Amino acid sequence: MKEEKQEKRENIFIPEKLKPIAPTLKEMKEGDTEVFPIEKSTSVKSTCTLLGATKGLVFKTTQDRKEKTISVTKL
Repeated sequence: MKEEKQEKRENIFIPEKLKPIAPTLKEMKEGDTEVFPIEKSTSVKSTCTLLGATKGLVFKTTQDRKEKTISVTKL
């Protein structure tokens, strides 16, 4: 029998525009901050609200219009 190789996905670079929102927010620890492109602002805010309502998680979002990003901090 052949041994199957399992790939580790821990060190894979994910460009900001392709970073999954919900899984990223769920994995955050208290005090962590993640940055997303400002184009994802509506989706990021909606996901924060949904996770707050369903899982009791609390986030703070801040937009940087100059850098065109939205930052999410888990409280």
